[in-house]
Amino acid sequence: MNSSLAAVAETDFQPFTDLAAGRQRKVLSVRNLSKAYQAQHKVLDGISFDLHAGEMVGVIGRSGAGKSTLLHVLNGTHSASGGEILSYPEVGTPHDVSQLKGRALNAA
Repeated sequence: MNSSLAAVAETDFQPFTDLAAGRQRKVLSVRNLSKAYQAQHKVLDGISFDLHAGEMVGVIGRSGAGKSTLLHVLNGTHSASGGEILSYPEVGTPHDVSQLKGRALNAA
């Protein structure tokens, strides 16, 4: 293993926490997300995940698997065909990201 990768792997990473709640704060929820460019060409289908403050996520897959499309839908440059994306900018009520299109999503 590359020595710099080993150093990163051995780092004691402590994620940011919501100190009042004593746990990691959810900043993004994606539920049953889909994207189709044509009725028969679904690029994303049923994508669901939660992202918490301090987490890092990697998106991997083969060429044409939908990685870029997922990121475009998440940042609002492409619209989803179905599902929902909710951001939690502060502790409390989630916001429907589709209504934030054109504004920066600062979830963390």
